Amino acid sequence: MQSSNPKLTYPPFAENYIREAAGTDPLAVFQFHQDALFQFIISIPAARSNYRYAPDKWTIQQVLQHINDTERVLSYRLLAICRGDVGPLPSFDENQYASASLQSKHEWDSTIEEWVSLRKSTQFLLKSIDHDNWEKVIQVGDYSISARALGLMITGHPLHHRTILQTRYGC
Repeated sequence: MQSSNPKLTYPPFAENYIREAAGTDPLAVFQFHQDALFQFIISIPAARSNYRYAPDKWTIQQVLQHINDTERVLSYRLLAICRGDVGPLPSFDENQYASASLQSKHEWDSTIEEWVSLRKSTQFLLKSIDHDNWEKVIQVGDYSISARALGLMITGHPLHHRTILQTRYGC
């Protein structure tokens, strides 16, 4: 069952990300959390980037690459809905993306640079969205999602992973 109200429509898996964003204005929550997220990411030393807390878990660098990949996907979905695409858009398998990633061939600093660049691009996207577009809804895979929910997930998703990196990875 999907959660919805006049401003937010999203599938159950998005609930935590939206709660983490702690607001209803996607640009405002993005800007509010950005500096703390940046400080957290750059505080992780390169020497720890290949650490994983269990054999079957992602390394810290794979987690950051997952954050990068997800931001790209969420941003594309937000762009598509706000530019009039009616969907449906394809779903996204995070594990498939992670296994296909070439992050192991990149330096930690390069993955951080990629994240910083993505965040700048995403901020421009969020700033470009007209007020009326936030209420639009699009079909993605087997669920519907609103532009506002996507905008909030863009902030809530890395906040969710920051908590995981702190509690399970000791960052």
